[in-house]
Amino acid sequence: MLHPLLLRQLKKAGIDPDRADPSLVHLLDRVSSAYRETDQDRYLLERSVQISSDEMRQLHEQIAKERDTLSTIMYSIPIGIYAVDLEGRIIHTNPAARDLLGVENDDCIKNTPIDELIELYQSDAVINIPIYLLPLILLGKEFNAENIQMKRGQRLMPVSISVNPVRAKSELVGAVVVLTDITSQKQAEAELRQARSNAEAANKAKSEFLANMSHEIRTPMTAILGFADTLADYSKSGDCLPEISEAAATIKHNGRYLLNIINDILDLSKIEAGKMTIETAEQSPCLIVGEVVSLMRIRADEKKLPLNLEYKKRYS
Repeated sequence: MLHPLLLRQLKKAGIDPDRADPSLVHLLDRVSSAYRETDQDRYLLERSVQISSDEMRQLHEQIAKERDTLSTIMYSIPIGIYAVDLEGRIIHTNPAARDLLGVENDDCIKNTPIDELIELYQSDAVINIPIYLLPLILLGKEFNAENIQMKRGQRLMPVSISVNPVRAKSELVGAVVVLTDITSQKQAEAELRQARSNAEAANKAKSEFLANMSHEIRTPMTAILGFADTLADYSKSGDCLPEISEAAATIKHNGRYLLNIINDILDLSKIEAGKMTIETAEQSPCLIVGEVVSLMRIRADEKKLPLNLEYKKRYS
């Protein structure tokens, strides 16, 4: 069966293949086979073109999606990002970068040298040293710095800066400059320093107050203990009632106990300074309990409450 296209062409030429010479029939069969091979080649070519077209469309959609994602991320970053070429001209910025410059869109600053738009200074004790970005871009190395001042209007604003080189096939083609407004961070640091200073001043005032109060209490307590010693010595002569002797001993004992408390208060400053030392010494539980009973006996007697201490076994 000859190819349909070949049959139409023979018909137009007035040739009937069924009545053709055998040699012509053989030639027509070969031509028909060539037509069929051509059809197959064309089909494969069209199929390849269709597949390539679909792949190109999918690739284009994927690239567009990734571009939109990157654009969304860049527009959402709250720090200033400036893409520049090797001549330091701005190629692209994000909204945060334009906010730092006080402009609304890229058209106002595109292809403008970045050193003409951004004035940076390294703070010094006496003067502000200008920083130029183009040499850093041409250097082709990463550069990071803080405590940089950026001029905005009539004032200087603290920023941190980062310059990152951009390469295409190992060839330097530009850089990405990142500027971050650190005004809030600096304010927080200043507030923290002020709070620390206030806390240190308050702690110093407390220590001074404790020292002064302890001194004011110690002075009259020393006099009370002196009179208690005199009264105790007088009671030993036998001219005083036993109750007076016991009262004098209680005053003397509790006065010394109060002096120990005052000394403990003074030791607070040593504890805060990390200079407090701990000593290990033998103590008598019976003696400690007896001191507590002696301290509380006066109040118990005032309320007519019995307060007795008994030892089943005395410990030294």
